[in-house]
Amino acid sequence: MDTSAPLSTSKLPPIKNLFADSWNLMVSQLLNLLFLSIGALAATVGLIIAFAAVGLVLALALGLFKAVNNPAALIGSAPLIVVLSVLFLAGMFSSVFIVSMLFTIAPMRLLAGEKKTMGLFALLKGGGKFILPLVAVSFMTVLFVLGGVWIVIVPGLFISMFLAFAQYEVVLAGKRGMSALKGSVRIMTQNFGEILVRHIIFIIAYVILVLFIPNVISKIDEATGAIISVLWILVSVLANWYALAFGITLYKQVKAVTDESKPAGMGWIKAVAVIGWLLALIGMVIGFSAAANLIRKAPGNFRPAPGSVLQQNMDRNIPVSPAVNDSGLNSL
Repeated sequence: MDTSAPLSTSKLPPIKNLFADSWNLMVSQLLNLLFLSIGALAATVGLIIAFAAVGLVLALALGLFKAVNNPAALIGSAPLIVVLSVLFLAGMFSSVFIVSMLFTIAPMRLLAGEKKTMGLFALLKGGGKFILPLVAVSFMTVLFVLGGVWIVIVPGLFISMFLAFAQYEVVLAGKRGMSALKGSVRIMTQNFGEILVRHIIFIIAYVILVLFIPNVISKIDEATGAIISVLWILVSVLANWYALAFGITLYKQVKAVTDESKPAGMGWIKAVAVIGWLLALIGMVIGFSAAANLIRKAPGNFRPAPGSVLQQNMDRNIPVSPAVNDSGLNSL
């Protein structure tokens, strides 16, 4: 779905409109979001049970249970067992990963308005084409962010902010790879202050409502706190749905006032990431070298100095008495 709109010279809507529109969007799709959440849980549990059943059948076919008391009987089948185990685990984890990605993409498309043209099943099915592009963009984002984190953390936080809209550029604007990253940087560059203020207000509200207030109530009154703990689960789910609606609503608002013709400067992000990874590599080399020196100097790896009495006796394969050993060590 292409969310790009004709360039508007107007500013972003008031902050209160963003919060109100996000709430209305979440409420309008509340039932569908619930169905998707239940579907995600059911699909994941179903896959795990199915693979557990397949694993049990394979174990019985290979005679793994009979060989518990006689492991030597499996020596001839060891290569086959290893190959099947690797394929089994790879199939299970990849299946669960694909399902989780589909149920991650579907709510984004749902809140973006694509439910108007298709049902939930079609929404899920259509999300398959976004899995690889989204994984690729997520991987590149992690590389850039970690590269910045190695430089006293702060640069990594800034990079993560500038790449925050990359996933929406993939799923909602149909972009791929560096194009999606540049789209996110372009949005942030042209609307940095407004976006930062809105995110700060949202984070403060989220912390107060979801974390601070329930914690305070539970400490004041234990009985009420127990009820709040149960309600907290529901509040957390609603808060996560609202966060997604907030992100998509904000993305649409800033996308509408972003000049797509202006270049997106990613040079500083690439430079910071490269420097960060070089520093990390240098740090790892220094760390491994220091560790190797410590290991070589450990008592168990002691080597007498060349030419010493202890070394000469060792070269001649002459047993060294403890007294000579100690005297040789003391002379070094």
